[in-house]
Amino acid sequence: MASNGRQSPYWFARHSRSVIFLIVTLALVGTFIAFTIPVAVFPATNFPRILIGVDNGVMPIDQMMVTITRPLEEAVNSVPGLQNVRSVTSRGSAEIDLFSPGTLICSRLCGM
Repeated sequence: MASNGRQSPYWFARHSRSVIFLIVTLALVGTFIAFTIPVAVFPATNFPRILIGVDNGVMPIDQMMVTITRPLEEAVNSVPGLQNVRSVTSRGSAEIDLFSPGTLICSRLCGM
């Protein structure tokens, strides 16, 4: 204990200036880093996959398969380089999944 009077028994009370200095320094460093480090919310990726979604109200599944899903599948199957074409048909909607690994699928489909 110091000879000039009573000292607080609490560690934080004795080292309040050091704690405040540390908090301010960390806040300033954090603010600097937050504005200088580049952060991408969505990283640049190029997935060789395209999903085609079709919505047609409440059309029955059988009619949807014949009039919507099969013609779309036949049209996209003519694109060279497609490895996998999958489709899911439900009442009033269809999803066609195109997969072409190792190629730029968008450039191939634009030539369709």
